[in-house]
Amino acid sequence: MSESSVIVNYLKWLRKCIESDPGRQWPWGIDLAPDDSFVATAAISDNKISIIDPVNLTTQHIVVGQGPHGIRTSKDSQWIYVTLTKDNQVVVINAQIMTIEK
Repeated sequence: MSESSVIVNYLKWLRKCIESDPGRQWPWGIDLAPDDSFVATAAISDNKISIIDPVNLTTQHIVVGQGPHGIRTSKDSQWIYVTLTKDNQVVVINAQIMTIEK
């Protein structure tokens, strides 16, 4: 089993855990796109998010603002939503071209 498939399988397991027990405090700074095309992570102590290609294990960074914390991908994998705790706003990223829309 390749390293990338291990990562994807772990994230799929984590997604099932989150969906099965939504009241529990799960780690909200990571999300696997529903189509498995990327993993998005947020670090509250930084001003950017990381987009990881789970096949090639390459990483792209997008500057989003202060305190990125919660991160979720839309069900169609077209949008990434990031909450910014220090800027008190939500950033919307077009996942096809990896640029901020709002």
